[in-house]
Amino acid sequence: MDPASASLDVVAGTADDRRSSDLGSFQGIDVQKLGRPEPFEGDQKQFAVFYFNMKAFCAALRLFSSEQLSEAENSSEAIKLRQLVPPIVRRAAILFFILAMCLKGAAHAVIQTTEVNNGLEAWRLLCRRYGQREASASLSCLRVVLDFDFTSGDYLDRLTEWQLLVKAYNENNALDEISENVLKTTLMRGAPEPLRD
Repeated sequence: MDPASASLDVVAGTADDRRSSDLGSFQGIDVQKLGRPEPFEGDQKQFAVFYFNMKAFCAALRLFSSEQLSEAENSSEAIKLRQLVPPIVRRAAILFFILAMCLKGAAHAVIQTTEVNNGLEAWRLLCRRYGQREASASLSCLRVVLDFDFTSGDYLDRLTEWQLLVKAYNENNALDEISENVLKTTLMRGAPEPLRD
């Protein structure tokens, strides 16, 4: 069973999960090269973009799938570490660290109220505090994909980041995936001049 697509309470983990506790190369992915989501300081208007980017980031790391994070954020009860299997506890600790590094100000204060290293509960509380209605969040996320700036770094790195955002959007909006023509148009608009033809 693929740990990234399994339910939170049944993930057994892999040998690589147990050996690698180094976030610098989690699951064979160089996190420093991949980058991380822009910091979120608690501005409600910016949460949809942060939410979208965090889900894409966690999926790229194969830390938690978008569905697993949705399961956590929609939980009506607090998520306790003692209720989780050991590989998920380890992943929750990594998520907690990522959130601690990506949050500032009022948003950072929200996760300080959670059980130490409980990234899933921190994510749940963050989404409860700042989450917008799903339709509004989807529109904001779609805007991120369509208005993506391919010029603010190496084109191939930015292209990879954009592809992850597209994948995350389509996974969250299975009935309203971005059409191939729209993706091609967005890609052609953002591509360097020699690649546009």
